[in-house]
Amino acid sequence: MNYDNIFLVRDGSIGGTLHLKAMNLPGDPYDIHAGVTRPVYPIIYKQHSGRYLHDQLTTTHAILVLYSERVISMLADRKFTGWITYPVEIYRKDGRSIPGYYGFSVIGRCGPIDDGRRQRVLLPPREKGGKCVQGLRGLKFQGDSWDGSDIFCPLGTGFIFITEEVRRSLQEIKPSNVSFLKLSDFEVIDASGLVS
Repeated sequence: MNYDNIFLVRDGSIGGTLHLKAMNLPGDPYDIHAGVTRPVYPIIYKQHSGRYLHDQLTTTHAILVLYSERVISMLADRKFTGWITYPVEIYRKDGRSIPGYYGFSVIGRCGPIDDGRRQRVLLPPREKGGKCVQGLRGLKFQGDSWDGSDIFCPLGTGFIFITEEVRRSLQEIKPSNVSFLKLSDFEVIDASGLVS
């Protein structure tokens, strides 16, 4: 399996982006993210921080994200598989509503992340004078565990994985506050500790 052709969708980290808090979750956030719980009635989101609207909005439940109508329309028009939406209502602190967004659930699947197949690396210090730390590079799963969906998530995670074709299509519309990372480039600090 070529992990260079699978991408992790991430927050674009644009400062001041509207960040939301759910007021009436009908279940566990992971179950909503994974499409196990499918909200029938709108989830109410209220402004928690930030104020600027972008194509991806994040929430205080890190695995729950909302996408603009233009992103959802592109995914639907191109018939990409592995996702569904749920209804939301968004309100600013002053009570004004914000239309044009959908909650996003990932129903495509692959097996869990296989930490044993990740590359061990030494990560540079994050600040001047800091210490190097042991890290892990790459996100890998058993290739035959993937159901073939264009958009999918590994069991037990809040990750959103997409194929190269989905990434190219998203790049065509230049969604704001969205970034992509090859699975092979993903790095995380290893919990085993610091290296002198």
